[in-house]
Amino acid sequence: MGAGKGATFFANDPRLAGVPFAPDPNVFFEMTVKKDFTFREAALGGSGTTTYVELPRVGVIAMVKIICAGTITTTLGGGTVTTTGLWPYGFLDSLRLSANAQADLWSVSGQDLNALRALRHPGFQASYDAVDTVPIGLGAGQAIADGANEFVLTWEVPIAIDQMSLIGAMWAQSSSSTLALNLRQAVTTDLLVAAGGATIDSITGTWYLQAKVFTVPLGGGDRPQLITPDLTRFHGFNASDHPFSAAGEIITDLVPTNGQLDRLLVQVAEAAPAGSVADEYLSADINADEINAIRVEYGGADKPLDYQPAHFLLMENVENYTEALPDSYLAFDFLYENPKRDVIIIPGVTDLRVVPTVGAGATIAAGARVHTVQETLYS
Repeated sequence: MGAGKGATFFANDPRLAGVPFAPDPNVFFEMTVKKDFTFREAALGGSGTTTYVELPRVGVIAMVKIICAGTITTTLGGGTVTTTGLWPYGFLDSLRLSANAQADLWSVSGQDLNALRALRHPGFQASYDAVDTVPIGLGAGQAIADGANEFVLTWEVPIAIDQMSLIGAMWAQSSSSTLALNLRQAVTTDLLVAAGGATIDSITGTWYLQAKVFTVPLGGGDRPQLITPDLTRFHGFNASDHPFSAAGEIITDLVPTNGQLDRLLVQVAEAAPAGSVADEYLSADINADEINAIRVEYGGADKPLDYQPAHFLLMENVENYTEALPDSYLAFDFLYENPKRDVIIIPGVTDLRVVPTVGAGATIAAGARVHTVQETLYS
């Protein structure tokens, strides 16, 4: 097909063999064509199962969007079925984006993706129900009705950290490489708790996946070249859990990657998700049973970001994103004001840590953890 000043190829055309690449973002954006299309539908596999999905081997991939539409069928019989703190976006227990079955460029949960969307698109939470269908409400302790309960949940995977410049987008137009997503459905008993003789009869539904792809222009006149945007960096989003067993300062080492830290999400849970726990995620508050303080430090002594009380960070997040992030996430956002000034070059510092202080009144139980998610650009 023709686009702009030259031909644009949307599939692995054999005529492109041996054609050199020419990174030129300005020319690329003049000539490329954006394509949004559904490339996969797959039935839910059941409790704890993983669905493997290869991304289309065409063009430059900037975004993948995911919809899960399904039905939870219960028989209460005088009992109850209630949600845990993973409900609803923890239905996607984990998402991994890999290249050639090796590097996990993304390794996060559905809750992590929902928190990232909340800070990328301020205001989404206030009108989430215009897109998603969660008839029983959000969070732990929600009672599911007898019979069929339909739901629709959505997530986005911004492979490019910036959808205008396409920094972090991935080259997919190659028959010799494979980009793939692994979508793991949550174990049902981690998401829902049946009591009093009630049963969870089935969870059925479908994954739908849509890609935002930019076609690859062919330019250069007598010496044809494939014109590309800046593809010199990968965009990663990776989570880690750090167990703890007592209140006070929790020294939480961050993963020493070879890149720049753009955002850091932190979530502190005082227990594992359970139907009987109404709110296991601690909030940034002055109260003795919440997160009293939080800081980022490195080099053993340097504490450049120190929020005492942690309520200051909560206030900053609300100012930046309209409201607090879901599921009690806190964000250190180094992109929000001045990225050139604020991002942390991870190889340039030692002992990079986040240190939340949990109040003495918190009820620490099995499964207590500091959950961190690092959004990084890699060379």
